[in-house]
Amino acid sequence: MQTQLFAGLRQDISFSLRQLRRDRVFTTVAVVTLALGIGATTTLFTVLDAVVLRPLPFPDPDRLIDIATTWQEEPGAISVGNYLVIKERARVFEAIAARSGATFNLTGGGDPERVQGAHVTASYFQVFGMSPEFGRFFTADEDAPGKARVAVLSHGLFSRRFGSDPGVIGRTIHLSGLAHEVVGVMPEAFQLPEDTIEVWTPIAFAPSSRSFDAHYLSVTARLRKDTTEARLGAERQALTLAVMEAAPRDNSGRVLVTSRLLDRIVGDYRQRLLVLLGAVTLVFLIACVNVASLLLARGAGRHREIALRAALGANRFRIARQLMTEAFLLCLLGTAAGLILAGIALPIFMARGPADLPRLAEAGLNPSALLVASALAFAATLLAGLAPALRESRAGLAEARDRPRAGRSGAFAIP
Repeated sequence: MQTQLFAGLRQDISFSLRQLRRDRVFTTVAVVTLALGIGATTTLFTVLDAVVLRPLPFPDPDRLIDIATTWQEEPGAISVGNYLVIKERARVFEAIAARSGATFNLTGGGDPERVQGAHVTASYFQVFGMSPEFGRFFTADEDAPGKARVAVLSHGLFSRRFGSDPGVIGRTIHLSGLAHEVVGVMPEAFQLPEDTIEVWTPIAFAPSSRSFDAHYLSVTARLRKDTTEARLGAERQALTLAVMEAAPRDNSGRVLVTSRLLDRIVGDYRQRLLVLLGAVTLVFLIACVNVASLLLARGAGRHREIALRAALGANRFRIARQLMTEAFLLCLLGTAAGLILAGIALPIFMARGPADLPRLAEAGLNPSALLVASALAFAATLLAGLAPALRESRAGLAEARDRPRAGRSGAFAIP
């Protein structure tokens, strides 16, 4: 039974290929139509996967929370005073950290260069749950004014500037003229998508800097495992009242807001990409309908062939399988062409896409995108081939049944 089935499938494939080669104009139009739909949808899904769907490269990324304050309905940074109040009063966070951006002139170990950096609290790396690749993080004692200056390097700077030499640990580098001892190197995966930080130093809040009027800190926290959304909401309200009580004048009109770190990074691009993907998917469905229409129009000229196959003993399933095989081969060709088109379109989108679109550089035709392309091919097969196959197989059987009666009356005979 299986031998007969495989033999029949081989026969269907061979016959379908001959038919597609014979009608090259139809084949070209159908394949190009499917390729445009599959290529555009695969490209947009690849971007959506890289920007929105893929989790951040940290342990338990859903527990990472961004904390900010809104003023006149616009999200903003947090002051040192507010950060300290939140740190002291919060009960739902496993760890909380603050960061401010910086730019350094780096000297030592090569030619002077300008590097992006950040001043962070000692708890910063703990929040993200990462371990250093080499060395250690700076301690809470080192994150204080007047202590020895230390620095942690990114993997990129470690590789590019210091040749991936572990001996850089303990070496002295100069950041904007100040000597810092290198105490650690972060793994390659440790990098927020929104920026490229190459060196971290202690923020070392001075007593005079603990004010409420200067809002310049980015604050990130890690939720405790048992924290619910309701409990987080209640904590947010309590902390809003706490910072208001601590500095009524400076915090007037400010409301504490929290969001998942990924949501804050992606921003409104999530909605925009989903809408764009929906529009492209609609175009893909229209392409499938167009191909189905082409198959129906082509089938109208094959009634005699189908009726003859039915008259020779082919049942409806056998005829439908033959027509579905042709549609499936069209979809395979369309999918292959669509993936090639996506491979061309994706680098163009990455080069000309919005400059502030986060994680766009991580986009690539990964297994998820290929799985979507395969699913699209299957959907295209059903949408473009099933209805024409059922219609033509039914019409062919009906014509085959009518022909003997017509032949007995002298009006028609099977050739």
